[in-house]
Amino acid sequence: MEEKDKYIQALKKRALGFEYEEVTTLIEETAHGTKKKIAKTKKYVPPDPKTARYLLSKLNPQQKDFEEQLRECEEELKKWK
Repeated sequence: MEEKDKYIQALKKRALGFEYEEVTTLIEETAHGTKKKIAKTKKYVPPDPKTARYLLSKLNPQQKDFEEQLRECEEELKKWK
């Protein structure tokens, strides 16, 4: 995968929103030694309309109705809030 494709994929991911897992490790000293606790938490990053706007304008510059598509996406995002 080219470097440019990696950037485009990252922007698409940010524009659409994504989930990720956060791992926290806690090491605790006890009388019998050390204890290791691992906590996993799922996090959610919501879609970013500004990133979507940027992608629509740069990937389809000849397309004139990207503003209309963006408005539709923003309306859809409002339903999620």
